[in-house]
Formats: sequence, C-alpha cells, structure tokens
Amino acid sequence: MAVPGGRIAAELAPPLAILALSLWLRGQIAIDPASLRASRGLFGPGFWPELMLAGVAFCAAGWLVMNLLGLLRGSTGPQAPAPADPHYDTRRAIAGVGMALAYGVLIPFIGFALATLLFVLGWMLLGGYRRPVGVAVVALLGVAGVLWFFAGVALMPLDLGKGAFESATVSLYRALRIY
Repeated sequence: MAVPGGRIAAELAPPLAILALSLWLRGQIAIDPASLRASRGLFGPGFWPELMLAGVAFCAAGWLVMNLLGLLRGSTGPQAPAPADPHYDTRRAIAGVGMALAYGVLIPFIGFALATLLFVLGWMLLGGYRRPVGVAVVALLGVAGVLWFFAGVALMPLDLGKGAFESATVSLYRALRIY
C-alpha cells in the first residue's frame, strides 16, 4: 500500500529537524578559554551542554527510526486517539510549559539559583503538593544540591543574575562553600 507524501513529511520532518538542530548546536558551543582552565578533567563547562545535545540527537534518531519503521510496515493514518485521561488537565500542562519558558527567560536576569528555586516551588505547587514545609525543604535542599553539583563539582558557569541578584547569588555560593 502506498504511503502519501504528506504523511511521509509529517512523520519524518519533526525528528529530522530536531536531529539536525541538535547536531548543528553541538558545533556552535563556544566555551570561554578562562573557564576551561578552571575545569577539572572531563567535567568542564563544555561537557554538559554537549552531553545534553548528544542525548537529544540520540532520542531524535530513535524517533526517526521508529517513524521510518512504521512507514515501512505500511501502517496508514494516525493511531486511534486514546480515551481521555480523567487526571490530565490541559490548563496545568499549559501552565507547566509557561513556567518552563519563564524559567529560561528569567535565568539571565535573576540568576540560575533564584530562577531554579522559583521554578521548583511553582512546579511542586502546580503538581498539587501543598505541604509548606515539604515544599520548602525539597526546593531549598534540591536547589542547593543542584548548585553544589553543577557550580561546585562540574564547574559550570551558571548565570549569577544582574545587580543585586548577582550579589545575592555570590553570597549564596559562599555560604554553600562553592566559592
């Protein structure tokens, strides 16, 4: 059975685009030579972005192979939609995407530490976790652990923020013995 050309494009274009974009971005990573001198072995500032982009490329390649196999098997048309999940809330999903976008936009201005703290707090509340002490402990310890690992161990140059946020982040790093 012949597969329509429009379906081929619809099945192959998204994973191909993501694969190409991730491979192109891996070649665009520019690391400051001063930060390379500060790195310890494998886990320098260029390692993590390259690892994440390689992971994206790997997943996109897998997606592409799955779609190609589906086309070769001759399956036609989209799969029947799954029954509606009574626990799925479209508004929460949209809010989660909005939070992730706001997180990415805020990092350069308020710094990685505060942006991540606000994101984790918001994500937990959006997910329905309402115990204030639990939310605070998870957010504070989680962010401290992430900061210690990425800024202290991996020596990633995380955004400090601008103005007062930069000063507050440096003070936090000192309190956590990262600097």
